[in-house]
Amino acid sequence: MRAALTLILALGLAPGPAAAAPETLIIYSGRDAQRLHCAALLSLVAQNLGRRGRIPIAEEYRFRDLARQMTEPLPGSPATHKKALIQRATALAASHTLKELLAEYRQTQTWCAAEFLN
Repeated sequence: MRAALTLILALGLAPGPAAAAPETLIIYSGRDAQRLHCAALLSLVAQNLGRRGRIPIAEEYRFRDLARQMTEPLPGSPATHKKALIQRATALAASHTLKELLAEYRQTQTWCAAEFLN
């Protein structure tokens, strides 16, 4: 009986709430990772400033659209790009204050635009 219960638990067939499948992390490297980081930073800063009323909502959406355009050359589908952008922005938001995000944005915006928005 104990062996059967262990097998049922191991196979995930036990009754009860279904556990959510872990989300697949999308990982880029090299220039693609830099591109994704720049896009996520731009999108996150625009979203934060827009939601705080520090830039007009139309400007927020314009910058977020630029961030999306920045991801277009990445490998994968548009859905993959969006998921990767959300994952990167979420990681940035979790590890940086708004002040830190703004400082990094100010330091890198010219380079990011020159490299990835041509």
